Amino acid sequence: MVSEIASTTVVALIALSLVVLYFVHPADDALAAEVLLGDGREDEGWLPPIFVDFTGKWDPPLHAPEAILETKRMGAHGIKLRLNITDTGSWVLLSDEEWSPAANLYGSLHYGVKIMLEVEEHDDLDAKLLAYLLRRWSDMPGRVLVVSSSPMFLFALGGNNKNIVKALAWRPCSVAYKDWECTMRRNEKLSWHLVALAADWLYAWCFEWGLLTRVSMASAVVVDASLVSSRFVRLWSDRGLRVVALASDDPGEQEYLRRVLRVPIVADYTSLPGCEWC
Repeated sequence: MVSEIASTTVVALIALSLVVLYFVHPADDALAAEVLLGDGREDEGWLPPIFVDFTGKWDPPLHAPEAILETKRMGAHGIKLRLNITDTGSWVLLSDEEWSPAANLYGSLHYGVKIMLEVEEHDDLDAKLLAYLLRRWSDMPGRVLVVSSSPMFLFALGGNNKNIVKALAWRPCSVAYKDWECTMRRNEKLSWHLVALAADWLYAWCFEWGLLTRVSMASAVVVDASLVSSRFVRLWSDRGLRVVALASDDPGEQEYLRRVLRVPIVADYTSLPGCEWC
């Protein structure tokens, strides 16, 4: 009896999941292209844009309004900001600076700079708050890209709303290791480490087969430049998604990613020409 109930429940959950995955869709492709690629894509000499990352270490640190103005001065397409939502409901962006959720972010959009919001600490309530703000102002969705490594956060954020452009951030070994080089274990106990490695394998499999992006209704994937190749770009393009590469400080790599692989990049502010405060 118990096994029958369990098997019936599993089948019902799988069926429900398939129905959800069939009916949900990412943001409108034209809107996603506007946020990710900008204008002038038909022009000769057009290159995929740069999102400027101001979260590197330098002294003194820039605050978010200053960083947005500097991005505009440089003529860059967009800016990457890491977003934490505190217990008080404030948004923490650069330099532990608190912004009120509504006025400050919306007020910065008139500069014409696209904003890549990488959401770090979050819960379901945060997703609802962010979704509300993106719906409240009609011109906000066309200028903001929400990035998270959590498919469920992106799902909770978007629902079936085609006006929210989202990207799934992914890196190998993120469950078992703290760092990009996969050298710092999250758990020193061998048994738990092996479990984490198995989870990483399963997570990578789901990512490579497009299951995670389908659940999150993402319009793009954000990955390290070392993972990006012509085959990788073509694979995701065939699925209707774009690739955003996290570039190193090497100008040659940045040029290769944009000119040859034709993908937008995220690059550190200090590595870019025209950096005024380097």
